[in-house]
Amino acid sequence: MTVGDKKIITKSDKVALQVLIPKELYDELIRIAIEEYGSVKGAVSNLVERAIRIYLGPKMHTQIRTNPPNKIRQIYDKVIERVKELLGIDFKPYHVPTKLFEQAIAMERGSDPRTISKWISTFKRFKLIKFVDQYGKVLELL
Repeated sequence: MTVGDKKIITKSDKVALQVLIPKELYDELIRIAIEEYGSVKGAVSNLVERAIRIYLGPKMHTQIRTNPPNKIRQIYDKVIERVKELLGIDFKPYHVPTKLFEQAIAMERGSDPRTISKWISTFKRFKLIKFVDQYGKVLELL
């Protein structure tokens, strides 16, 4: 074990953690540790590690945003306005031909094929659009 900036690190690359918890919670922790692992030695560490992993697991793997950032949402809304303009309607359509959607992106963001491809991918990643058919000729606007 080494003591460096108040961390105790073991040979198995584990760090000692000292926390203050209510006595009744500690008593419950010991009871469950013995029940789960049969003894106290190593059981508390294993139980606490498992509890922390369960609690932090969903928080550690939520880097993918489900809601698009405002900038992307604003660009998507502008593209939808162009789609409505091209179709001559005043409501957001449910399905549109991919070519028409690409034309709307070109009008709003530029006509370079890489730009169009980038925005299609971005809108798909944030679940703002999805392809309806296997050939990618029709998009559903979500």
